[in-house]
Amino acid sequence: MRKSFIFIILAIATMVSCEKRSIELDSEDPQEPKEIVFNLDAKHPGTATRAVKTGWETGDVVFVFFSGASAPAYLEMKWDGTKWVKTTKNSLALSNGQTGTMTAVYLPFGSGATISNDNGSYKFSTIYYSYYLTAELPYTVKDNTVSGCFGMKIPEGFIQFFIDQDGAAESDVVELREPKLTPVGVVSVDSDGTVNTAELAHGAPLPGYVYDKEDKASGECKGYLFSGILEEDARGASSDYHFTFVKGSSARSAQYYFKSYSGKTLYRGESEGRAVKLPAIGNWTQVTNHKPMDLGVDVNGRRLYWCDTNVGADHEYESGDFFAWGEIEPHYTTLDPLVWKTGMEGGYTSANHSSVITSKYTSGGLTIDLSDDAANANLGGIWRMPTASECEALISSGNVTWTWVKNFQYGAFDYAGPGFRVISKTDSYKWIFIPASGALDGTTNINTWSWFQSDPVGIYWTATTFSKGHDYDFFIREGNKGTTFNDDNYMGAMIRPVMN
Repeated sequence: MRKSFIFIILAIATMVSCEKRSIELDSEDPQEPKEIVFNLDAKHPGTATRAVKTGWETGDVVFVFFSGASAPAYLEMKWDGTKWVKTTKNSLALSNGQTGTMTAVYLPFGSGATISNDNGSYKFSTIYYSYYLTAELPYTVKDNTVSGCFGMKIPEGFIQFFIDQDGAAESDVVELREPKLTPVGVVSVDSDGTVNTAELAHGAPLPGYVYDKEDKASGECKGYLFSGILEEDARGASSDYHFTFVKGSSARSAQYYFKSYSGKTLYRGESEGRAVKLPAIGNWTQVTNHKPMDLGVDVNGRRLYWCDTNVGADHEYESGDFFAWGEIEPHYTTLDPLVWKTGMEGGYTSANHSSVITSKYTSGGLTIDLSDDAANANLGGIWRMPTASECEALISSGNVTWTWVKNFQYGAFDYAGPGFRVISKTDSYKWIFIPASGALDGTTNINTWSWFQSDPVGIYWTATTFSKGHDYDFFIREGNKGTTFNDDNYMGAMIRPVMN
C-alpha cells in the first residue's frame, strides 16, 4: 500500500514537471531580428581637387547600395550640417554575418532623386548632367553593425566651371557649351556596384545649376555651376577654348554670350585644377545676331550648331550675301542684289574665278581651308561652312522636322518668301529658317528664270569639293532637298554657317 502511494506521488510529480516545462517552452517568443546600425561616414574630395565645392553642405545626400540587398532598397545618408542622418529606404534589410560590397553615389543637385528597380539595377529617377562622386567598400554585418568610411572620388576627366552671378535664381535656365566638353550623368547602379552613366555628344550643352556656397569666403558669391568631362587630349595641355553661355528657356529669345581663350591649360591633373572660375557675364561678348541653334543634331559624336541666319543676313528670312566658292568677299551688296561690289563689275566667271582657289583644291572630298571660308572670315570665332556630310546629317536627322513655308512669317516680320523651317522635335522654340532665295549666275538670280519662278530654289555652298573647280552644294526646293555637285563654283550661292 505504501509502495503504491509512492508511485502515485512520483507519477503526479512527473506530470506536473513536464507540464511546467511545456508551458515554459511554449511561452518563449522567437528572437526578433535586431535593427542594423550603420556606422558609416563619407569623405568629400573637394580640397584635394580644388573643386568649387570643398566640403559637405546641409541637405547633401549620399545614396548607398548593398550587393546583398535587392533593388530598390538602399540607404540614404543626409548631411544635417554636423553629421550624417541615415534612413533605410524601400525596406532595406541586412542580416547579421552578411558580407558584400557597398557603393556610394553623390549627385550634387540630385538630393530629391528617387530610386526604382530596373531589371535588378537601382535606377535614378532623373539624370543629372553634372559632376558626381562615387566610392566602393566591402562590408560585413558584425554585431548588427555596418561600418566604414567612403573616400568619395570625382571620375577621371571631370572639370567644373563657375560663373559669379549674385542675382542667380533657381528658376534660371542656363547652359554652357564648349566643343571639348561632354555632359555625363549617372543613370543607375547595378547589383554588383557598377555605376552606369549616360554621355551626350561632345560639345553638347552642359546644364547649369545655381550654387550658393553655405560658408562663403571673402569674395565668393552665388552663381552658376557647370560640369563635364574634358577631352583627354586637352587634359594637362595648352588648348584653345570657345565658350558659349546661353540664358533663357526659349532658344529664340535667349541671351547668347561668347568667350574665347587661346593657349589655356584649364585642367592640370587629377588632384588639381579641376575647377575653373570664368569671368562674370558682363565681361563676355553678347551675341545679338548669328546665334548658334541647338537642333539636337550630332555628327560623328559631336553636337553641331546651326546659325539662325545666313552670312550677311540680319534676320532669318534674308538671303544675306552670295559668294563664289572659296571667296570671302560677297558678290554684291545686300541692298541691291544685281549690283556687284566695287571692283567686281562683270562678275565672276569660270575664267576669272581666283586661280588660287581652283588650284588649291585639286580633288574631291577635300574640305575648304578656314582662310577661304566665307563663314569664318565674316563671322569669326569657330563659325565655318558646313561640310556636305553635315548637311546630309541635318536632312536625315530623326530629331528634326522639315516644313516647307511659302510665305515666311515670324513675330513682327511678314516676308513673302519661301523656304524650309527646320524644327527640333524636343523643343519647338529651337528652329532655323532656310530661305529659298536662289543663287547668282552672272548678274542674274536663277529664281528669276522661268522654270524657277513657280518652283523657287535655294542654293548653299558646302565646304566639300567634288573635283577641281567643282564643289558640293546644298539645295532646297519644295518637296526636295539634298546635296549635289555643282560644276560652276564661280556662281554666287548663299552660306549657312555652323559650329561645333
